[in-house]
Amino acid sequence: MDTLRTWRYDGLTLELHEAYDGEVLLRRLDVTSDTYGTTDGLSVGETRADLESVLGGPAETEGGIVSYRTDGELPTTIDVTYERDGDGVERASEIAWHPPID
Repeated sequence: MDTLRTWRYDGLTLELHEAYDGEVLLRRLDVTSDTYGTTDGLSVGETRADLESVLGGPAETEGGIVSYRTDGELPTTIDVTYERDGDGVERASEIAWHPPID
């Protein structure tokens, strides 16, 4: 039987899919703290313009969530929630990665 496990840390949530054969796959990674980031500059608190310089234009917008898609060997959906700061600049308040699961 497959199992979904969720690991929660301060500002970081991992959702893992544990297959019946023992394989463990990352199903979702949510970041809500500027403590964590990627080497290419994706982190909470970055401006929309900065994130889109890395991710390109959005693939879809639904409600307050903007979705981006990466191509390549492991295509991934990245959902970003933006909030306006005191100066009216859109900054990421949550970034969620959804790698494909076969």
